[in-house]
Amino acid sequence: MWERLRTIWTVPDLRNKILFTLAILLVTRVLAHITVPLTATEQKALVALFNTNSNQNLAQLLGLLDVFSGGSLQTFSIVALSVYPYITATIVMQLLQPIIPALQNLSMQGEAGRLRFSQITRMITVPLAFLQALGQCAIFQKAGVLTNFSLVDPNYALETYAILITLTAGTMILVWLGELITATPEDYEALALALARDPKRLAAVRARLAENIPSSPLFDIAGFCTAIETAYQRMVDRARAGQVPESFGLSP
Repeated sequence: MWERLRTIWTVPDLRNKILFTLAILLVTRVLAHITVPLTATEQKALVALFNTNSNQNLAQLLGLLDVFSGGSLQTFSIVALSVYPYITATIVMQLLQPIIPALQNLSMQGEAGRLRFSQITRMITVPLAFLQALGQCAIFQKAGVLTNFSLVDPNYALETYAILITLTAGTMILVWLGELITATPEDYEALALALARDPKRLAAVRARLAENIPSSPLFDIAGFCTAIETAYQRMVDRARAGQVPESFGLSP
């Protein structure tokens, strides 16, 4: 086994692919530790919810969901929903394909149809993620974790929608990171064969990756975390000052 692993590691393209996948996993774990905007009281209530046995049934349910989310639910991170909404959207699309003729036609259009099918799946993922975020927050509200959660109360609407949109965006970020690795195994196989048959192209790809990695935002974990914290702090400051929500940018 070790000899086979060593052989794989000596292939430049496979080695780069493995390193890139590990980098994506590292970014995912960093995201799992970035929490949604909660007050200090709500954070203490969240910790107490997972560390006490006051409600055994709820604790078992949350514990099961936390296992499938890789521990991000216990910290209520921005990726607490994981990719469940995307999986649900994929299942829905597969069930609708025999019913809706337009979806059947997409399956017969080759690569273009597959790309369009995937695009529609991602579009359906957004409302499903929002609804799942709403359900997750409703559970936390009932458990006493979210005390300032209301879709209609103007005093809490900003914080409520910030949490829901953050959770939805977290799911879409995970979907995007997964697609960065490779679109399909067939695509990766075709690319691997093409690079193996063209040493000059492979050398150019390696040089381009080595040149772009130091300046790539994907590998700037400290800068990403700082930007997220700055954005959250600015939203909290505006809410406390009674200012209306508005879009803003962050300096690099």
